Amino acid sequence: MTGPIPQLVNVPSTSDPENFAAEADNLFGTQLPAVIDAMNDVVVALNNLSTTSTSVTSNTIGTGSKAFTVQTGKSYFPGQSLTIARTSAPTQSASVWRAVAQAKV
Repeated sequence: MTGPIPQLVNVPSTSDPENFAAEADNLFGTQLPAVIDAMNDVVVALNNLSTTSTSVTSNTIGTGSKAFTVQTGKSYFPGQSLTIARTSAPTQSASVWRAVAQAKV
């Protein structure tokens, strides 16, 4: 997120009919889209808190394709950067270059 959610300013008011149309155009054309973008950034940031999980999958750290099964309801997405660490030896870790999300039915 690049900054706080912007405040709405100069919102249209029926008490100022001369500027109502211009202020409404500004509100719906400029201000609300900026607020929506900022709120979407907040949602992504909050969802990214849901990316810590545990896998019971046994893999050897090394090159090549690996598959891990983790809990549902996490916020992983294809292309996301991940770090995988061994719980019993956290200094042994691997960085993932590409993650592919697959749904199990």
